[in-house]
Amino acid sequence: MGRRRDEDCLYLNIYTPTLDKKAKLDVVVHIYGGAFMFLYGGFFGPDFIMDRDVVFINFNYRLGPLGFLSTEDEVVPGNNGIEDQIMALRWIKTNVQYFGGNSDSITLTGMSAGGASVHIHYLSPKSRGLFHRGISQSGTSLCAWSLMEKPLEKTQKIAFKLGCFSNITEHMINCLRQRPARQIVAAVKELQPWLYNPVVVFGPVVDSWSSNPVLPDHPLNLMKKGQVSDLPWIVSVTDFEGLYPAVDFVQNGYLKEIDARWNELMPFILDYNDTVDSTLLDEVSEKIRKHYLHDQKLDQSNFVDFVQIFSDRFLLLDIHKSAKLQASVVKSPVYFYLFSYLGAHYWYENLAERQDDYGASHSEDTSFILKTPDSDSTSTEEDRRMIEIFVEIFTSFAKTG
Repeated sequence: MGRRRDEDCLYLNIYTPTLDKKAKLDVVVHIYGGAFMFLYGGFFGPDFIMDRDVVFINFNYRLGPLGFLSTEDEVVPGNNGIEDQIMALRWIKTNVQYFGGNSDSITLTGMSAGGASVHIHYLSPKSRGLFHRGISQSGTSLCAWSLMEKPLEKTQKIAFKLGCFSNITEHMINCLRQRPARQIVAAVKELQPWLYNPVVVFGPVVDSWSSNPVLPDHPLNLMKKGQVSDLPWIVSVTDFEGLYPAVDFVQNGYLKEIDARWNELMPFILDYNDTVDSTLLDEVSEKIRKHYLHDQKLDQSNFVDFVQIFSDRFLLLDIHKSAKLQASVVKSPVYFYLFSYLGAHYWYENLAERQDDYGASHSEDTSFILKTPDSDSTSTEEDRRMIEIFVEIFTSFAKTG
């Protein structure tokens, strides 16, 4: 998150074993996660997957307010970040043949916000025909964080901070366009009352107000109506998804503060401040505490229960719902897997005050398919075997579905 950022980001990284147009290799396109707020395509390397005969591609797309700010009208409909992805997919469809790829065998993959993005492409009429299979790891369009709430209100708060507020959206946006991009990004902090919470401030919207929408209706409604691409889909979760971000609170000693300010902080930490009526926030917060912690004080002794709150709220329930609903309306196979393997090294091993092997956290499975700077998945024979298994699963799916 500390990397230098630039709005000039619309580039693809293409890895191929051959430039022969006759090769017609299967194409794997990875969409990175990062809460629609951070990270970049090159964070995920192709080292493992390029042992197979595939073309691997990742790309950047605009994030945060630069990618997802919306005025809830035609002035700025929203979803610029998803439009960037669609533009990249169109380019790939047209040009991948020049990199040895088969334009009729394109598989989308993604984790977290990337997984939700993959699922959005199943639902968007603008993505039809641009891919043939998809894999959503730990994220779908039904996840609580996958769609932005109150987009106009958030845009107005950013504008007010930068001296651009106006009830006329066109005037407000014209003013914002005169502000440096870094100032706009920095103003997001105004929408995060405690630390970096809520994590997902800007993201995709149901842009039904657009004349050419990415998402003409809520994903739940589109799925119920069967308006989803009938293509093979793999969807997954890990067994301890909620370790991110729960472990961060342990590392920085915030459990005591969260316990003392539970009703005040949890609506932002769990991102239901804009979902629940303000008069009911305390009641909802107390119900959550009673259900998961049984009215006990939050500390290390019930940290696993705390993790379960994050798992349920942000991922497990909505991902299961997505898989079941999509399977009920399409003829193509929908596969589901639970990842529980814990390698020799894992991203949170140096974050917690005590070294508990809780389980496989959010994103752990991705590290056995794609190489990342903050993971070491090759230090033991068992880990290397897991890489072989996972790469085989993904590449065989990319070949045959």
